[in-house]
Amino acid sequence: MKVRITHCGRTCTKCGKWKHWKSFSPNHGGSKGRKSRCQTCCAKYKAAWKKRTGYESPYYYNPSDNKFRSLYSLYKLTRPEFDSIYKRQHGKCAICRRPIRKQSTKSETRRSAFVDHDHKTGRVRGLLCQRCNCALGLFQDDPKLLKRAILHVS
Repeated sequence: MKVRITHCGRTCTKCGKWKHWKSFSPNHGGSKGRKSRCQTCCAKYKAAWKKRTGYESPYYYNPSDNKFRSLYSLYKLTRPEFDSIYKRQHGKCAICRRPIRKQSTKSETRRSAFVDHDHKTGRVRGLLCQRCNCALGLFQDDPKLLKRAILHVS
């Protein structure tokens, strides 16, 4: 599709229709200071995004949402699914049972919830504290190594 840009409008990169500049939302980084998709196409995209992920908008930046947006891109884990796991674990680490927070500031990273997942299948197993997450990582998620470690400290 060839994009046509003139002084009074442009072609939407999604639907391919030529529209007046009023049909495109402001975007400081875009051509002529406007988004490349028309408002109608953006609204459809945002509605599909919210239905698929449970997040308000892919365009809206909220530092508290940033964690959940990256969890979706890494593990296909939506906010309601994360909240469900957190609630099921009563806000505690799945291994040591210490309290964990859904989100934390940079100074409190050690209390933050980390998503534990199977590296082969990608399946999410639960939420861990930083210590337990690091420990599993050091044991390379290998049950044999973990059993040897248990025997060693017993």
